[in-house]
Parts: sequence; C-alpha cells; structure tokens
Amino acid sequence: MGVSFGGMMAVEMAKHFPAATVILISSAGTRRQLPWWMKAVGSLGLNRLLPKRPGNGFRWIEDYYLGVETEDDALLVQNFRGKVDPRY
Repeated sequence: MGVSFGGMMAVEMAKHFPAATVILISSAGTRRQLPWWMKAVGSLGLNRLLPKRPGNGFRWIEDYYLGVETEDDALLVQNFRGKVDPRY
C-alpha cells in the first residue's frame, strides 16, 4: 500500500516482490495516469529549473499541502523539517 509517491514506489516494489494486491491512495499507478501538467513539466525539463528545497518563503505552501491547521500541526511539521534528510 502506498500514498502519493509511496503508491508509485509500491507499484515498482511489486514488480520485484510479487504481492497479492497493491493498494494505491491518491497516487498514479502508471505514467499514463499522471495529470497532463505533470507530464508537460517532466517532458520540458521544467522541474530542473526549480530549487530542490525552496526557501522559507514557500513554507506556507508546504504547510497547506501537509494539512497544517493548528499550532500543534505547525510544530509537528517544523520538527519534521528539522530532522528530515535535505535530499528527501
């Protein structure tokens, strides 16, 4: 089972380690299932123009997509940012 990018990883892992069922949540099972804009960005190489880790000015966007709604949520995400490998 995998959520988002984890779903894509679950599909790839199932190719090497056969599973009875692969469950995808909010994920694309194949490249053909990606939204048109993701395909366009990848095909044109636009993803290489953006920094791998945006500056602090973009944290509100990250917070939004991570579902931050309360001060406790914000503290949890801040703690995550401090401990996560920058390459992630």
